[in-house]
Amino acid sequence: MKKVLIMMIAIVAMFAMSATAQTVKPSKFLDNTAVTVKGGVSGLVHPGCNGYENLGHTFQAEAGLGLEKWITPAWGVGLEGETGFTNGSKFGNFQSKNWVNYVSVMAQAKTNLGNLILGYKGDPRTWEFIPTVGFGWIHGFNYGTPDENNFGTKFNVDVKYNVTERIALVASPYLAYRFDNNAEIQPKFDSRNAWYGLDLGFSVRLGDNFKICPYQYTQRDVDLLNEKINYLRGENDDLRNRKPEVVEKVVEKTVTELGQYTVTFAQGSAELTPAAKAILDKVPAGKTVTVIGTTSPEGSTKINSKLSEARAAAVADYLKNRGVHVASATGNENGRLGVVTVEE
Repeated sequence: MKKVLIMMIAIVAMFAMSATAQTVKPSKFLDNTAVTVKGGVSGLVHPGCNGYENLGHTFQAEAGLGLEKWITPAWGVGLEGETGFTNGSKFGNFQSKNWVNYVSVMAQAKTNLGNLILGYKGDPRTWEFIPTVGFGWIHGFNYGTPDENNFGTKFNVDVKYNVTERIALVASPYLAYRFDNNAEIQPKFDSRNAWYGLDLGFSVRLGDNFKICPYQYTQRDVDLLNEKINYLRGENDDLRNRKPEVVEKVVEKTVTELGQYTVTFAQGSAELTPAAKAILDKVPAGKTVTVIGTTSPEGSTKINSKLSEARAAAVADYLKNRGVHVASATGNENGRLGVVTVEE
């Protein structure tokens, strides 16, 4: 009995932890609810211990009705009623003098393995596997002895094939136990009081299925978006109000001792202006020089690198045409104001 109580407490705890689903919308009362009608056959696990000659004498037809409600896509509860019918055998301890052998009513805890392991995507899967544990009351109509009321349990796996959004075919193999309430026997799982069976039927869904919630933006999300919008607006205003920087005036910085000549370019340009050519004309023919091209700090590294190399190449080509030997012409994007320095 302790094991049964511990199991029940564990199931209740799991439902408590899973009572709310953060990924789905709250449902109405009849949403995520289904009614199942089924019938099947069952037989005792140990026929000989119960006065039967063979397993065939223990087989009995049965029919049941179930109601289930899913609290989250992975966890649900149910209530099932089932009846076993007399097979006409004159053997055994559990044959009723009536046409009904037993009736049972059990509360159930259910787990949808697909939704639990793989997550819920918004629609039921074509195939669903639902392990179920039931606990409840079993009333036996005995032949020649008083009727019995027992506490019992049932373990089954509902295999569902969803034909449509509303209709599903269901197969439920199961194993059930009747806890003998004889005062001399401790209630326990005893295979001599156990039976197994297979039920087949169909299930009808009521209401709507779980719907996925759209992402709920928090105030923090809104604040971050507003900050980004204001930042982009400020950048856009700066670009709109900024006037194109065109450097037409050439600044010459000559250090006679070092033989250094510096020319500047218009913003984003590698074309030599007449003023820049006038400065380069001062480099004596026959001299050997190095050329270093630079750019202003604005812009990406990739673009500035290409621009600085293009400026160095433009100066080098101009000097070579004048008879100046160019030892090297390189670009350096980490410069200032877009200048080219020529050094002897």
